[in-house]
Amino acid sequence: MEELTRPAPLRLLVPLPWVALAGGVVFCYSFAGIAWPVAIVGVWALAQPATWRALRPARVLRILLRPWVLLGILVLVGLGIALAIAGPFGFGSSFNQVAGSNTYGPVSPVETLGIWPAANYRLDAAGGAPLPGLMGAVAVLALLAAVAWWMQRREAAVPLALGAGAVVYLASLPVTGDYSQAKALMIIAPLTMLVIIRPLVTEFLSRISGIRVAWSALALAFIAGAVWSTFVVLRDAPVGPPGHGAQLEAFLPIVHGKPVLYAGQDRYAAYDLLGADTHVPLVEFPDEKVSPNSEKPFDTGDAYSPIDFDSFNRGTLDRFPYVVTSRGAWNSEAPPNFKRIAKTADFILWERTGSTPRGRHVLLEGTEAGARAHCNSPEVRILLESGGEATLFGETVVGTKPQWSDGSILGNGETTSQSLELPAGTWNLSLQYFSPFALSITAPGFKQELVAALDGQRPNTISLANNGQFWPAGKFESKGGKVEFSVHAAPADWVQSLTGYDGEAYIGELVATKAEPRRAVPLSKACGGWIDWYEGSQAP
Repeated sequence: MEELTRPAPLRLLVPLPWVALAGGVVFCYSFAGIAWPVAIVGVWALAQPATWRALRPARVLRILLRPWVLLGILVLVGLGIALAIAGPFGFGSSFNQVAGSNTYGPVSPVETLGIWPAANYRLDAAGGAPLPGLMGAVAVLALLAAVAWWMQRREAAVPLALGAGAVVYLASLPVTGDYSQAKALMIIAPLTMLVIIRPLVTEFLSRISGIRVAWSALALAFIAGAVWSTFVVLRDAPVGPPGHGAQLEAFLPIVHGKPVLYAGQDRYAAYDLLGADTHVPLVEFPDEKVSPNSEKPFDTGDAYSPIDFDSFNRGTLDRFPYVVTSRGAWNSEAPPNFKRIAKTADFILWERTGSTPRGRHVLLEGTEAGARAHCNSPEVRILLESGGEATLFGETVVGTKPQWSDGSILGNGETTSQSLELPAGTWNLSLQYFSPFALSITAPGFKQELVAALDGQRPNTISLANNGQFWPAGKFESKGGKVEFSVHAAPADWVQSLTGYDGEAYIGELVATKAEPRRAVPLSKACGGWIDWYEGSQAP
């Protein structure tokens, strides 16, 4: 008797693993994640004869009419409604908000079988499994054969769990968006593979016979196809190199615990500045504390603008004690109330010392750091005659994206070039680029290495011609005349060559700016110059 009573207090600990599991589900998938364990338990219970004996209508009715049962049902229903639509747990509205984020179309259910029709599950991207139709048919055949195997052995728990997950997925189709449906598939994917793999491995050449040979052939076809499909997707996954953002950690001793405005559209900047209160002007995920300058919006309508000081309105700049900008020369000048306090190879950290002055305007710059004052334009002539003062960049030459001789997209080991007419003197180069591998830019007597970086790159389907920030690309001494600049992509290493890696670098504009201080001139004297910003009575 002592042995029976001694562990009684321990019985109170029996629910703890289930509570821990439920907590993990809620943490990862919000309260809706409870649907999967509830569905699994429900489907498993309904498959038991004892459950049906216990669910005789008369007995169920007697149980439901008990006061404490009715009270419990009312509490659970009320709690469910509250969690779904009210308070901080209103996950029902959250599902609607994220219905289309991170995915751009429905995710194929075939992916739960280990077959990836596309190289990126979120996008209708090129690549993925070869012959996805044939591989999908093999996977479906393997699933059906595996379910029959489980049922024949009377081991129904795992297939029933998969069936419960499938029910939840099917139930989600009419009421949730692509993002939530992708999560539903992701949850049941490990169960699907477990259901298929165990029978195939168990029966693989266990006894030589016609049926066993068929099992072995199916196992080889399915496992090889799933492994190869997964390998192709992992090979093509856009995993970013450390990039420019790795340098941001150098600013943390100064900005830790303080608000920082990052002037760029790199969603990972907050991770690189982990410990600071970092705010990033992302177009697709707006920050309520970051507002664009109406004269230079983040989204120009057909492209995402590179971000600099002129991209923000006065209220935003006054909200942050620190601002991080690119160190590229083709960037707007800081307002006079910001002073440079730290720098890395590619970034500058600015500290605000007072209120941002009023009356600072920019011309319609689009995706450039400045705008050329073309005096043959009636609107520009009217502006220049209105009085005021302009701040001009030094002499500037812009090499546009279409000017690259061999295109603006480079694979490993490829090169593209373009020529700029540069008068004699010292020129600061700025380049837009995204590249998963190292680049270099060369000219006669000049070479500058560029780090591999994908900072701020969007998927091609939503790029809106996004060419990225302007990064420093070296200082060039010109003797005067036409200079050919070439961008070289690093050759493939042996791993890339062995796996057929086909990553690409995207090159934007190359801008050369005379290495001289910006100069302030009357607006009437700004004709033909590159105006950074101006003070005047008229907005552009």
